[in-house]
Amino acid sequence: MRVPFVALLAACLGACSADEAPVPEPRLETPGAFVAVETDAGGYVLHRTLTVLLLENGEELVFSTVYRPEARDFAEAQAFAKDPDLPKAADLNAALRSELTARTWKVVWFRTLTREELDAVL
Repeated sequence: MRVPFVALLAACLGACSADEAPVPEPRLETPGAFVAVETDAGGYVLHRTLTVLLLENGEELVFSTVYRPEARDFAEAQAFAKDPDLPKAADLNAALRSELTARTWKVVWFRTLTREELDAVL
C-alpha cells in the first residue's frame, strides 16, 4: 500500500519539530531573562538581561533594562515580566553580577530580545 507523500511528510515533520526540543532553563546571564532582585525595602526590582561583559578581573558586568514598579514577591515579579507594556525605570543599566547575586534573586521569566532591545547594547 502506498502512503500519500503529504501524510508521510507530516509524520516526519511532527517527529522532528523544533517545538518538541527541550528549552534550556534561562539563567541570570541569558539575554532576555527577567531577573527579580531584592531591594533594601524588601521588594523586588525587575532586570531584563541584555548582555554580559566579562571583565579582565574575571567579574561579569551585566547590562540590563530595569523596570518599575517594584514587585512584592517573585510571583508578582513574574506577572510584571509578562506585561509587554511594563514601564521602564532605565533603558540601560550596568551592574556587577556579584552585586546582583549578593541579594536574593531569581529568574522569573524569559522572552527573546527584540531587535530594538539588542540595538541598545550593540
